[in-house]
Amino acid sequence: MEQSDIERIRLRAYEIWEAAGRPAGKDREHWEQAQAELAAKDAYGLDREEVVAMREGAERVEDEP
Repeated sequence: MEQSDIERIRLRAYEIWEAAGRPAGKDREHWEQAQAELAAKDAYGLDREEVVAMREGAERVEDEP
């Protein structure tokens, strides 16, 4: 992974952490979310809102019996 990719993930993870109210102990979750968002954006040209909507839809399907 290039340094610029790591920096992009780091910055996005920080934004996620701040938006979540700066909770302790969620750094790995925020890092993984940032990686997924940026990978989707790079691969498919999706913006953050589209990625979040897709993720929320997938979580709802998993929760259904």
